Amino acid sequence: IQSVIAQNTPLTLDLIPLNVQITPNTITAGSQLSAMNYVVHNYSSESWSGTVIVDVYLDSDDVFSPASRHIQTHTFTRSFSPKSSEIINVSPPPTIPSDIPAGNYNIGVILLISDYNTGINSSDGWDSDRIQITPCPSQSVPSWVSASDNLFSDKVQISWEDVGASQYQVYRNTTNNSSSALAISSWISQTSFDDTQAIAGITYYYWVKAKNNCGNISALSTFDTGIRSTSSCVYDIPSPSSSPFPADGGSGCFDVNTSSDCSWTATSDVPWIQITSGFSGTGNGTVCYSVNPNTGTGLRAGHINVENQIYMITQNGISCIPSNLSVAITNPVSGFSYGLGTSIFVTTSITDNCSNSITGATVTASFNNGDSNITLSGMGSNGVYGGTWTPGTIADPCIVTINASFGQLSGSNSVSGAISDSPPPTDTGPIQLPQTGQTKCYDTIGTGISCVGTGQDGDIKAGVSWPNPRFTDNNDGTVTDNLTGLMWTKNANLTGLQTWQNALNYCNNLNFAGYTDWRLPNREELRSLIDYSQIYPAISQGHPFTNVKTFYWQSTSGIERYSAYVVDIRFGDLLLERKSDSYYVWPVRSVLTDTTGIMLSSFNAKQRGRKVLIKWKTASEIDNLGFNILRSTSEDGKYSKINKKIIPAKMNAVSGGKYIFRDKNIKKGIYFYKLEDIDRNSGSSFHGPITVKAKSFKRNHKKKNKK
Repeated sequence: IQSVIAQNTPLTLDLIPLNVQITPNTITAGSQLSAMNYVVHNYSSESWSGTVIVDVYLDSDDVFSPASRHIQTHTFTRSFSPKSSEIINVSPPPTIPSDIPAGNYNIGVILLISDYNTGINSSDGWDSDRIQITPCPSQSVPSWVSASDNLFSDKVQISWEDVGASQYQVYRNTTNNSSSALAISSWISQTSFDDTQAIAGITYYYWVKAKNNCGNISALSTFDTGIRSTSSCVYDIPSPSSSPFPADGGSGCFDVNTSSDCSWTATSDVPWIQITSGFSGTGNGTVCYSVNPNTGTGLRAGHINVENQIYMITQNGISCIPSNLSVAITNPVSGFSYGLGTSIFVTTSITDNCSNSITGATVTASFNNGDSNITLSGMGSNGVYGGTWTPGTIADPCIVTINASFGQLSGSNSVSGAISDSPPPTDTGPIQLPQTGQTKCYDTIGTGISCVGTGQDGDIKAGVSWPNPRFTDNNDGTVTDNLTGLMWTKNANLTGLQTWQNALNYCNNLNFAGYTDWRLPNREELRSLIDYSQIYPAISQGHPFTNVKTFYWQSTSGIERYSAYVVDIRFGDLLLERKSDSYYVWPVRSVLTDTTGIMLSSFNAKQRGRKVLIKWKTASEIDNLGFNILRSTSEDGKYSKINKKIIPAKMNAVSGGKYIFRDKNIKKGIYFYKLEDIDRNSGSSFHGPITVKAKSFKRNHKKKNKK
């Protein structure tokens, strides 16, 4: 056998290409392969070193020759010992020609080398690789073509939106005639072009074409006109040069950048936009303006003109005009029955007819049994109010009426029940369990059936009915449950998977949305979110939470103390798991007022240039005198008051307010801020601290292109 092998082994060099492999095996015509390699085997008993030229071919069958479609030539340099093989990686890999029809093909190689058997220097049969070629797609037309008007004295700058093409070409004409427009650029990959050949003062029309990798070319875009400035002064305003405003108006500023010897004037084209400073200037400057409230229902737009540079201001109209208040009583529910002396927490949700939650309303509850009226206080920024009523007179029916007023708006609602002479329980009284949320009924095999008379949960619906809406998004990263009064983080996965102890530590140390009293929920609190009519997750439809995961820790330990309870939010199941395991964390806090009658709904700070802007909101204020801001360079260090005089309270009523304080001339470093609120009885409470990492401030004068 050895003699037969020796007789069939060439004595002189014989290289054979084998095992061609490409990636991907399906590709669009005109596209480049991401990878290609093959094996070259020295079939002979001769050693050899050198460089080999290789042609890559494409053919419908697996037999390659110079008559096949040639797509690349490359070289490799290697040293071969007898009967050895080398892997050749092709770099760059070949590109499939754009004119190749769609279909199934083979890719192979031919070695251009004179060796023992030149006739088998190609990769045939199973040594080639299969490839499916799909048609070259059409190329979409470039959009948002924009040419500069009198912005540059040395050029017209044309820009457009990227539409996924590999190259673009710009066309120009002095009239709006695309058929006679001439290309003024080669095929370029960027999405902007400077026309330096434009003559100053002449209006030009510009179009753009796009070309994809396959070579397909789009039609011309819509045109835009551009003018090269005749002035040596060039003016630059921000990009995008526009600002949107709400219906209630506001104010703003923008910078004007130009040479130090260039003068400018700013003018408004509508009376509801008023320039308050920066009417004119020389060199760089700032234009500030105010926007009056829009009392109409439609969107409106106006402009500020700075030397033909247009800054646009848009303003929304009033989508709904508030005319009355809606009062939703969430406790007690209709048909209530309580004994004399029972402590009942009355809650209501106040909105206007435009579905806006109302904070700062005056809300009272009155009773037809002769009990004194009670005032309901705000419980946050979600329009929920509450207060305690202890019935002192028997009545059947007993009617509870809640009246709310807010400015010129008012509304009321009533529920009816009964107050009997049954004495209240000696402890805190029977708790009122909420409904489960299940409203449908099923038989033993899971088929939906009528609930009437079944006695199932969907038939009885026992428990306290749910408020509508169940949840309120506070627009500060938190959500309030209107059924329980608990506040949750809107993002249900702030920290990822944690062990039980790490979950406790994380919540206890969390400073989020201006609150520092977050905690890990107990078993009943987390289960209170469950809606047993839902799965994936088992939370009410339309809930505002985001990033809801699967298994969540609770702070309640199991009977086996190394375990703690976990809720499977997908189905609402309750599980016991080892505390060393890792599950998700969902922080909660109770919504409570502080000792001075202030309910704080947010407290935060951000750096703005050389200042730190400190903002806070109150949901309600009772007998509030005002606030102080205290600052320190360490969390546990000495805090010093930085406001010269007390920041006065707003209106000192049962209503909230918005506040802002500017800490000026800060330096690079970390600052800690606390908020002190002071009541008229000289009591005070502190909130925070919150942290700001101040960076060094550099004014940016970089010019931006007009869009």
